[in-house]
Amino acid sequence: YEAGAGTHRIRYDITDGNGCSASDSIEITVMDAPDATITPADPFCLSDAPYNLEAIPSGGTWSGNGITNVSAGTFNPSVAGLGMHDIAYTTAPDAFGCVGIDSAEVMVAEPPFAEILTFDSAWCQQDNNQSVADILIIGSASSTFDLVLEIRGSLDTIFNLSADTLSLDLDNVPGRNEYVLRKVIEHHGSNTCELDLDDRLIMDVYPTPDMTVTASYLDWCSPVDVEFIATGGYPRYFWDYGDGLDELTTMSIRHHIYRIPDSDPPGSGETQMSFTYTLGITTSDGCTDTTSGSLTIYLDPVANFIVNPQTQYYPESTVSLDNLSSPGDWNYLWEYDDGESDTVEEPG
Repeated sequence: YEAGAGTHRIRYDITDGNGCSASDSIEITVMDAPDATITPADPFCLSDAPYNLEAIPSGGTWSGNGITNVSAGTFNPSVAGLGMHDIAYTTAPDAFGCVGIDSAEVMVAEPPFAEILTFDSAWCQQDNNQSVADILIIGSASSTFDLVLEIRGSLDTIFNLSADTLSLDLDNVPGRNEYVLRKVIEHHGSNTCELDLDDRLIMDVYPTPDMTVTASYLDWCSPVDVEFIATGGYPRYFWDYGDGLDELTTMSIRHHIYRIPDSDPPGSGETQMSFTYTLGITTSDGCTDTTSGSLTIYLDPVANFIVNPQTQYYPESTVSLDNLSSPGDWNYLWEYDDGESDTVEEPG
């Protein structure tokens, strides 16, 4: 039975063996104990300096693991050690000799940790970032973290992270790109725990080659000897001429002959053909580039005709001309050697 605060009347009754009885009563006053309240403290780091805990009313005494000054409430994290610690505060006795007691748990947290999981590597430059670095952050799931990184000599901080794996986009800048993880900061409420780091990642980005090629030829009538001239200085050139032939060389200048295939029967095939050529190159770093173009060649016409009769006797002067030239979209010019000419296909 708990009486609680206030005035309580207590009565005592007794009866002896002869049936005689007596009673007595008394009033007992129970006073309210002082209200002891410890101010909550955020988790500490093992390396934090001693800290004076707070409670009301002041003037009491402290106890518990890590308390090094019972009057000031000094809590020393390095003395307490890692983990959760029970702390008690007892108020000074009031005028009635009553004291208040409060207890709380104080946490000394493990130091945070972070490391780069991605290995050193290299890739060829592209329009967009081609790789990411994975960074592991270890700490309390209820905390937030900041990472301090040094990127090409400049410090940058990434804020408000979770204890997880962070994917960091890597810069697509040709050359050696060095990323140094300098510090991880864990936020426990208003307290922070920090760990200095020196974890390095080196990523080499090789420039993408810029290949150009020109195709030149003296005429465009089949067969056509085409001279290809590409940017020099690369170890491998893969030529695809677009006519079913290709070759792998170390040379940046090539000659190739394009032909319109013979038709069967003659004159029944194509009179022009277009070809798409492609050049792929590889640098000594393994980076590649391709370029392509097209060209059109034309079939040489074969001029032929017969005249009937081949011999004519005056006063007859008319002959028939029959055009036997190879078929095609040609332009025609007849010269009759008498000052007359014509541009029709069949002069009759």
